[in-house]
Amino acid sequence: MTYDDLAERLKEHGFDETKASIANKLARATMSAHFFLASLAAIGREGVTLEDI
Repeated sequence: MTYDDLAERLKEHGFDETKASIANKLARATMSAHFFLASLAAIGREGVTLEDI
């Protein structure tokens, strides 16, 4: 999945993100928990365990 793909999927969850804004969040490691969980939902991940992190 590309950053463009993720940005499109996040729109369905109410986020107005771009490829650049996603890349910046990941490069700075400054994403919110809300954005992280929305990203998981956008890629179809239904859950996460501590071992996955």
